[in-house]
Amino acid sequence: MNLLIIALLSLNLGLINCFSQCEIDFQQAALKAHNKLRRLHKAPPLKSDMRLQTTAQNYAYNIALTDRFQHSTSDNTLGENLANSWDSTINDLNNCASYGEKFVQTWYDEISQYDFRQPGFNSATGHFTQVVWVASSQLGCGIAMSETNTVYGVCNYTPQGNFDTGNDDYEKNVLPTSSSRSS
Repeated sequence: MNLLIIALLSLNLGLINCFSQCEIDFQQAALKAHNKLRRLHKAPPLKSDMRLQTTAQNYAYNIALTDRFQHSTSDNTLGENLANSWDSTINDLNNCASYGEKFVQTWYDEISQYDFRQPGFNSATGHFTQVVWVASSQLGCGIAMSETNTVYGVCNYTPQGNFDTGNDDYEKNVLPTSSSRSS
């Protein structure tokens, strides 16, 4: 009886996390893709965080269940990137790692619209700036598929990026690559 109570409390507190192999593959691929791109901007590597993994996975389930693609409002202390992909031929999640790579690359590709000469928030580049935000150190990602065959990806970051305190935060946290210095 005591073991059952401990197990239930652990599940409730998020101490035990059971992710499918697909979810683990997505998490690992997304982390690897983030760190590869962050290296280009001299940003330190992100580390996987179990609490953020659980939060992101739960939210991915939520948006897949409702098929409502919108940002979470439950914790405004986290950075959050969302992505989705739809294909009428998909009827289950296989090769989840490819979604991790694809979603992170899609967010990063917003770099083409970012002006390093005038750093600051722009809704067209907010995913990119969160991916490379120097001060962000922890990452958690989740993936889920809806009944309409839409695959949703969620990544949460802490400390959150895209936060401007008026102290040149973007200039300090969104560093150019050597090839983008003049952009």
